[in-house]
Amino acid sequence: MRALPVLLLLIFFRVDNISAQNMAGEYYLRGVMETASGFRLNADSSFDFFFSQGALDRYGKGKYKIVNDSIQFTSVTSQDHDFTLVNSSKQPGKNTVIKITEPNQQLLKYVFVRVRSGQTIKGDFADSDGYFRYEGPHPDSIEMMFEFCPEKCTVVPVSNDHNYFEFKFEPWLFEYFFRDFRLQLSGPQLKGGHPLLQGNAFVYNKEE
Repeated sequence: MRALPVLLLLIFFRVDNISAQNMAGEYYLRGVMETASGFRLNADSSFDFFFSQGALDRYGKGKYKIVNDSIQFTSVTSQDHDFTLVNSSKQPGKNTVIKITEPNQQLLKYVFVRVRSGQTIKGDFADSDGYFRYEGPHPDSIEMMFEFCPEKCTVVPVSNDHNYFEFKFEPWLFEYFFRDFRLQLSGPQLKGGHPLLQGNAFVYNKEE
């Protein structure tokens, strides 16, 4: 019976010891070709996340805390959509027109638009000018997703007879929002998954 209290004491000692470590520093993802990514842990328990792959750059930020033998990342704020409706109107004709406005026109063709009307669902990418045209029953809702940020989907209910809708990107388009994401503590390394890559065996080495 004495073994149990001793075991619990050792567990609590290990947790306290991990919590007391100076976690501040930069941890870089290793072993993934053509990808630069990692976490910067600050002494005030805040963190910064970065991800660069080809021409794609994403980022995140928030607070971290030690939970047993892992570290948990959570964004202070959270958003689940990347687009906002800026204008809608009733235009001549029966077609529904969806327009995305953005100074960087290179982004427009990566916007996937889906229109729902009862049992009818139609979707495709916007063209290089940011237009998506839909021929069919008046939509009940419009869904939009940026190809390189698939974790966020904008859903806009349509409750009027408008058939022209104009959207713009939100300023946080490329930000990743953390919701209790965890990595395992392993000495000078963090191990586990990655917010934007498939798999759960990634290693992040602390920069000396």
